[in-house]
Amino acid sequence: MRAVRLSGEKAFVLETLPDPTPRPNEIVVAVKACGVCGSDIHAYYGEHPLMKPPLVMGHEFSGLVHSVGDGVSEFAVGERVTVEPLLVCNECDRCKSGRYNACESLRVMGCHADGAYADFLAVPAEKVLRLPDSVSFEDGALIEPAAVAHHAARRANLKGGESILLFGAGPIGLFTLQMLKAYGAGAITCVDLSRYRLQLALSLGADGVVDARESELACLKHRRAEGKEFDLIVDCVGGKGKALDAALDIAAKGSRILAVGILEQGVCMQYLTWIAEHELELIGSFTYVREDFERTIQLLEKGSVRTQGIGSHRFKMEDAAKAFRFIESPDERFVKAILVNDAYTG
Repeated sequence: MRAVRLSGEKAFVLETLPDPTPRPNEIVVAVKACGVCGSDIHAYYGEHPLMKPPLVMGHEFSGLVHSVGDGVSEFAVGERVTVEPLLVCNECDRCKSGRYNACESLRVMGCHADGAYADFLAVPAEKVLRLPDSVSFEDGALIEPAAVAHHAARRANLKGGESILLFGAGPIGLFTLQMLKAYGAGAITCVDLSRYRLQLALSLGADGVVDARESELACLKHRRAEGKEFDLIVDCVGGKGKALDAALDIAAKGSRILAVGILEQGVCMQYLTWIAEHELELIGSFTYVREDFERTIQLLEKGSVRTQGIGSHRFKMEDAAKAFRFIESPDERFVKAILVNDAYTG
């Protein structure tokens, strides 16, 4: 089989490896589509603390069942599937309580172990989910980031009809917008620097948009002063903490802030003390559990959550290096790249 391996900073090699053979309770998936995650991009630049070369990345993927190991009876060769990529111990307190996304020994396919930038990948059968015929392979590769958003929406503890300010109109932000709507949110205002992504947010259900420049953010603080407060502020940016710091500054006393975006190490925020002073409720949300995958698949199948415009650019799997060079200097309509693989026809 072919595999695209990150061999060093901003360097890929296309390798030929033996086809995997499934062990007991494993399924070998023929990868048809795989999303390029923000964590992959950080690893490409040598900036990810856990993802280090040599590594075959890729944890957002869909494909066909190619072969099954002993003990696997619930899936048959040729079925269309997606995969939940968390590898957990099933023994720690978090796992036993159902919160295995916080497993003490959490590992992720394509991060701590080789992933789906390849023709085939062997995975635990318990991590495989069927893909409805109405959901394309490319949309199947978007189920993982959408499940992140679904988990965040559940963590938000919505009471129905609440006013929400959402920072970040990237893939996670756009899916979180839709998931919050699906769970009964009221008006949602999205904040981003990209005018194209803000227009995309409007097309996917946002009630208003705000350019993230300082003057526009100042207007949001004036809104609070006028008594037009947000019940919930969601940070889908993370990074250097600028969005979360702005959320702390804008938040009304006693309101909730949901942190979805992953912050860089050593972040320093000016308004962090306001969590206590303004009695803010800070809620963290990290990845997902199987329920989030299952419910996300249902919402996609029903059309309650849409993918239009999110998987914006497609590249062949073997052209991963080209895809990452494009991501370095993307056009204004870029949201997310998906690697497609036509090598296997079943």
